[in-house]
Amino acid sequence: MIETFSHSEINFPWRESGVRTWTYAHINLHAPWFYVDYKIGIDERSASAMYLLFDEKQISQLLTESDVEITNLYAVTPGFINKTMQWKMDLLKSVSVGYKKVRGQNQKVVRLELANEIEYFYPELKLKSKFHKERDIYFSKKDSLNEQEKS
Repeated sequence: MIETFSHSEINFPWRESGVRTWTYAHINLHAPWFYVDYKIGIDERSASAMYLLFDEKQISQLLTESDVEITNLYAVTPGFINKTMQWKMDLLKSVSVGYKKVRGQNQKVVRLELANEIEYFYPELKLKSKFHKERDIYFSKKDSLNEQEKS
């Protein structure tokens, strides 16, 4: 999650009520998170903005907003997940949730499929076949259009 500090807060006189702004924030978990480009408004007066999300449920919530369109969704992953030993940001094709069996119990697993077809699982799976998908959270519209053009 994000930690903020009072000494980094900026007071803009034109900001909305209840909105606070900081020059920096601290992330204290080495876990994947999501960077979302989105448009608000469906007509010619739409505006673009970005979200930093830390849970796939937040993606689901954003998708229920009728005036919000996700234009790009990125996974920001630590090195132990992307196998590079450094943080990476990759465009996502899809996000799904499932489970793996651990000592007879179901343990939640999130599957991140990148635009280049590489898959990351969090927590990590030793064998891809151990992932039992329950539901898709997100599927890129761009990839849906590309698939339709191919057929």
